[in-house]
Amino acid sequence: MTRRRYSSSIVHGFYALEILLKATSCRQLDLEHLHSKFQVHDLDFRLVLSGLRKRLYTDPMIVDRWSKARKYQDRINRLRYGQEVASRKESEAFHRSLHAVANDGWKPSTYGVIPWITRQT
Repeated sequence: MTRRRYSSSIVHGFYALEILLKATSCRQLDLEHLHSKFQVHDLDFRLVLSGLRKRLYTDPMIVDRWSKARKYQDRINRLRYGQEVASRKESEAFHRSLHAVANDGWKPSTYGVIPWITRQT
């Protein structure tokens, strides 16, 4: 049971990133909501739709964090439905990529994917 919480932590963090990109896309496209054809679980597509892809790839540190967060995309449903279980180490690494926190505690930095996206909008 304890290990499932690490999987859930990754799943919820992934969804937070996805929702932020969806909201950014809506602002970029001046829409109140995305058409169902655009409701896919593909972070690269979301990044393009948000208009941030080109900017993201100009910052090597953000590219590194993006790549680390993105690698969970293919596992998200298996983690969500309990077909796979994540470790504490995996969960912490994932959240460091999202928030760029220090290893010694939750001290958010400006070089996490989520703070970076937030600053761009």
